[in-house]
Order: sequence, then structure tokens, then C-alpha cells
Amino acid sequence: MNRITKQGKNASAVLMGVILLSGVIAFAAIPQNAYSAHLGPITVSSPNNEIEKTITIVEENDDGVITVGERIVYTIEIEVTNNSPDIWSDVEVKDRFAGNLAVGDSPVTTFLKPADQVDAIDSQVNLDCALSQKGKTQKEFLDCVVDIGGDQDLSPLDTASVQVTAETDFNHGQGKKNPIGQREYTSCGEHDVNSGATVTYTLPDDTVVEASTPSVTVDVFELADLTGDCDQDGIPDIDDTDPFVFNDADGDGVGDGFDVDADGDTFEGAALGDGQDCNDMDATINPNAVDDTVDGTDQNCDGVDGQ
Repeated sequence: MNRITKQGKNASAVLMGVILLSGVIAFAAIPQNAYSAHLGPITVSSPNNEIEKTITIVEENDDGVITVGERIVYTIEIEVTNNSPDIWSDVEVKDRFAGNLAVGDSPVTTFLKPADQVDAIDSQVNLDCALSQKGKTQKEFLDCVVDIGGDQDLSPLDTASVQVTAETDFNHGQGKKNPIGQREYTSCGEHDVNSGATVTYTLPDDTVVEASTPSVTVDVFELADLTGDCDQDGIPDIDDTDPFVFNDADGDGVGDGFDVDADGDTFEGAALGDGQDCNDMDATINPNAVDDTVDGTDQNCDGVDGQ
């Protein structure tokens, strides 16, 4: 019986400008604050670099921010490299894409029903690839096998690659929820682009190895200037450390941006209240706190550290 080794599925990344979070790659579009503007190319790879994926994003308005209703084009390149001393046999490469993406559809200027689409691969080297749509939501799947002169083996230092183009507002898909020409992102938040690309191969001792890149998501905002408030906590996205998580420091159900006493220490912050609390996000800092140590923090809000 073949032994199976899996690598990389526990990693993921989030596409927000770009932010690399634990577990997912996300292209984020926030140009300020905790995020950096960067819509690609971004490259993610399996732990041992057997397979890597490079994604470049072009957004319709070309302003560095992905917004609700905006048409997005993704160029996705997957490359496999045999960086071991062994010959890999029965090499297969797979990827799948979110249901709101049209992948490889041609011609690009016409909205087509799934039955009328021609799924096109941009380019492929040492791979024989095919795109297909499956399930009720017509998600796109990419399936490839190594093909080097009819041989499915990948020798040491050999590479194989494939490139496809995906678009959001493009074809007919997913029935009534996404009618023709309406596959753009319809709400702000973190949205899937695709799962991790996977390579599977067999070693000379019959061990089957599976390696994957992180999955990919994008952050989508209401407004390009980031003055919207996606999580409805009263903090504009541009100032929010996590614009998709409701901030409520004191747990009273009132978003911190609307709360005169956000940390619940009975003293009001300066943003909405009388300003007695010099840090309304930390309940240990207020006029009644003890500040007898010079530690770089004014715990009792008297303007002096360690009084």
C-alpha cells in the first residue's frame, strides 16, 4: 500500500492590500494604517517549495482598493519544481476557484452561459491542463498532469507551469443569485479567490506526496477612500485595525466608534465624551489608576508618567 504524505493544508493567506496572516494569503486593498497597498504580484508556496502560485490583480478603477461591484481581473500562475534528487512520477496539479469567479472564459467581451463558454488556458509548460465547471454553483476546477513528451514524470530540477485568467464580472453563473454580468463582489468583507493549489506525486519508494500552497482571499470595501464602515462598529475602515470585525472593547453591544466609554471603566474618551480617559481602549488606564512607575505609559491620565 502506498504511503501518503501531505504538506501545506494548514497554511492560508489573506489578499488585503497585501497581508500575510497565519494560515491564508489575502490581497488587501487598504493603502494606509495597518495595511500596505499592493495588488500583486504576490507569491505563495508550499512549505518545501514544490509548488508555488503567483497572483496579480487588476481592478477596474485602478485605485488600489477593491470595492463592492467593481470588476476584478486575476492572473494566476502555478509552477511546480522538482527540488529533490528523486524522480517524481504520476505528477498531478489541481486548483479550484470561488464560485464568483469566471476562469479562462472566452471570448472575454461577451457574457456567456456556462454551456456556451470555452474554458481557455493562457499558457502551459510541461503540463496538460483542463478547466471545468462543476456543481450547482458552476465553480471552476483546474486539473493538470505532467506531460513531457508523453511522460508524466518530473526529473530533478525540472519545472512545469500553467497560467489562467479569472474575472469577477464576466459570465452567467450560479443561477438566480448571480445573473448574467453580475458576478462582482456584492458585499464588503473578506472573500475567497481560490483554495490552495495542490501537487501530488509518487516517489521511487511508492510514497505518495501531496503539497499545497496557502488559500487566497481578497478584502473588499464599500468605498475606495475607505471612509465606509464595513463592520458597523463606528470606526471608519481606514482607521480600523480590523475593518471586518466588530470592535466592542467593553462587550456592551455598542461599537467602539459609537461608545463614549469604549473600555467600560466609567470614564469617557475624547472622541465622543469629555476626554477624561486618555486611552478609552484600555480599562486599566483612567484617572483613578495608579501610576507610580516610569514605564512609558501615563496610567492615570495626568500627563506625567510615574507620578
